Amino acid sequence: MVKVPVPNTSRRCSACGFITLGSRETQARFVCRNPGCGAECNADTNASRNIDHAAGPAVSGRGAVADGQAEKRQPPTQPHAA
Repeated sequence: MVKVPVPNTSRRCSACGFITLGSRETQARFVCRNPGCGAECNADTNASRNIDHAAGPAVSGRGAVADGQAEKRQPPTQPHAA
């Protein structure tokens, strides 16, 4: 587990890093106010990308380890009885 600081995860643009209060047009819509960026996406998606960036390469949503190798989580299959 990686502890990620909460401040600005929903206000920071996950594309360029620009932070401003006016970026959350609605509860669900994020629009970057950086004139050189203008990225748009769902606000929760933007925040989750910021959390993922802050956590670094140590974790992924699929349980992979830092070197990018996924762990097999399924039990071995048993041969069917004839």
